[in-house]
Amino acid sequence: MVSRRWSLASTVGCILFVAACGSGDDDGSSAPSSPTPETAGKATSVAEPASTPTVSGGSTATASSGGGAASTASAATGGPAPEEEFVDVFATNYALFADAEQDACVGQTLVNAVGYDQLAASGILPDDVLGIVTLAEIGLTVEQEALPAAIEQLDECGDLATQSLEGGSGTEEQTACAAEIVTDPLTAEQLMVQLTGLAPSAELLEAREALEACQSE
Repeated sequence: MVSRRWSLASTVGCILFVAACGSGDDDGSSAPSSPTPETAGKATSVAEPASTPTVSGGSTATASSGGGAASTASAATGGPAPEEEFVDVFATNYALFADAEQDACVGQTLVNAVGYDQLAASGILPDDVLGIVTLAEIGLTVEQEALPAAIEQLDECGDLATQSLEGGSGTEEQTACAAEIVTDPLTAEQLMVQLTGLAPSAELLEAREALEACQSE
């Protein structure tokens, strides 16, 4: 199966140019925005940051592309795959950074947000994660109260705002305008909201409105 990986360039183009993503429903909620089959996977590389951020998210797993064999072995035992396999496969599927340790931090963030208990009880194999864009595609949910901790942990994985701005497709004026608004926490929240379909904060909604104005720059 070919993985439809997100990249910061494609995903955060959404936060920079809100019209492409939608700015939420009238009640303030926001449905996840998914790349189309035609465009998903076209932008799979990300710009290297000026300096490699230190990962402080506490992840211990290393991202790898060898989840298939491990998943098959786990399935053969009749029990759920270990947490580390899910961390690896989430890191591989989303690959937000061009750095294995940072991507492992992202993988651990998602496993923590979903909860290993839910993963184990669902019967999902690590290979089932490959190719998904949103967690709902394989029946996984994240509770609204878990969102702040997930945003904070994702924020610690690396310099999301800088990489997203470097990977954006706007004009120089639009990017400069967005740079005054986009922060690491807001970018982390945008990514988590897209992944989970949970409601964005008032701060993110305000940022989206401000970013819309940047499109006229």
